[in-house]
Amino acid sequence: MSMPMVEVLGRYRLSTGGSPRVAKHLDEGGEGWVYALHSPARSALKIYKDDVLAKRGPELSNKLARMVARPPVDPTAGTGHTTLAWPTAVVSTGSGAFQGFVMPLLDLAHSVPLHQVVNPGDRSDPLPDTPAWVPAFGNWRRLTRVAANLAGATHALHTAGYVIGDFNESNILVSDRALVTLIDCDSMQVPSGTGTPYLCRVGKEDYTPPEDGDYSRPRTVHSDTFALAVHVFMLLMEGRHPFSGRWAGAGDKPSRRGLAKRGLYFLAGDPQLTPPVGTPPEKLLPADIRALFRRAFIEGARDPARRPTAEEWQVALDRLNGGLRDCAADPGHAHPKELLTCPWCELDRVKASRAAATRSTSTQKPMDPARPSHSSGARPGVTRYRPVTPPPFSPPAPPPFRPPAPSRPVWQRTSYAEKSVLALGIGGIISITFCTPLALILGLIAASRAKSAGQSPILGRIAWMGGIAVAVLKMLVSTSG
Repeated sequence: MSMPMVEVLGRYRLSTGGSPRVAKHLDEGGEGWVYALHSPARSALKIYKDDVLAKRGPELSNKLARMVARPPVDPTAGTGHTTLAWPTAVVSTGSGAFQGFVMPLLDLAHSVPLHQVVNPGDRSDPLPDTPAWVPAFGNWRRLTRVAANLAGATHALHTAGYVIGDFNESNILVSDRALVTLIDCDSMQVPSGTGTPYLCRVGKEDYTPPEDGDYSRPRTVHSDTFALAVHVFMLLMEGRHPFSGRWAGAGDKPSRRGLAKRGLYFLAGDPQLTPPVGTPPEKLLPADIRALFRRAFIEGARDPARRPTAEEWQVALDRLNGGLRDCAADPGHAHPKELLTCPWCELDRVKASRAAATRSTSTQKPMDPARPSHSSGARPGVTRYRPVTPPPFSPPAPPPFRPPAPSRPVWQRTSYAEKSVLALGIGGIISITFCTPLALILGLIAASRAKSAGQSPILGRIAWMGGIAVAVLKMLVSTSG
């Protein structure tokens, strides 16, 4: 099906009466086309494509009719801002065939997707069409206000019986006033009034709780409270997902879904998962906020009903936002009043020190023989390496030949200690006949010299034992005489 002509759209009918007057085409998505309308004023029209209508036309028609009949209370109604881009009328052909719906027209000039304000990289290096206010939006006072407003929008939907389901960052817009808008509301889970709700059949794993994953089954508000806790965590912790972090456990790091099943997020205090480099210190979070995160990610992994409700988050975040003070050294920093020092200044110093160390390392002569080469044909940001050819292999030279030393007589090859022992032993044996005491003394000296030199004391022992034998023999001779 090609995009409908404006003339054709003008013949469609609104469930609230009258026909839409199209101003211009705005966008095309996977499901259909979106137009700005002259009438109704400040409204947009979404027309579904034929393949979507063929598969889900009756379900979508009934679902949207119920949404139009039972709208939630918009938290910012009457302020000129739209928090919920909620369907306001069902659109059909003149014959009654369902075609789409009307919804509020959003001011996209002053709003961006959530990730552009949450992610520090997106703020510091914005896309060319990013509004000028985005790079300076990183003040914690604004981010805590966004978190509180997101919790308020979620609470409004839950109060009316709706489940967001596909609660990802692309379906959340943030304005320069820290206000939020939830879009793609037609994908939400809607109570049917007769039993099984009209399901939300899509989702994103980073924001899906561990107990869910089968999008063909109904979800509960606990699915949303998990995703809300993830969004709040990322808003308060410089875009870090709670189940990211540095893994120090056994084996490969589990997936984020695997960590969520175990209730293991990087502020859980488990040494297996520690915060990513550059994460704000945990002391930035007041005790009540830390307790809510533990309920959301640790206790909620065992019992989803233990997760804080959207209303609990809204109350706690309003209190946090109201208790902030600006840093005396940097007006762009805000932190809880009870902290005596600014955690953001501390973090800036750590980042500066790390950057300086990186620069120092990069200026040193690399030890790796592979050197980067940025050729003219290389893409920006891509480093090419040229191999370094090793020198030809040369076998090591053999050691110079040395002829063996000539053989020496035994007496020349005998050490000084050996000579001493031998002389003393021989002398002891010879003197046995003439002087028994002298033989004993010479034998003992020979044995001692041999032992201290690490040699065998056998000759000295022979002399000593010989002297004893002679002494005994003389005594026997004397006695017999």
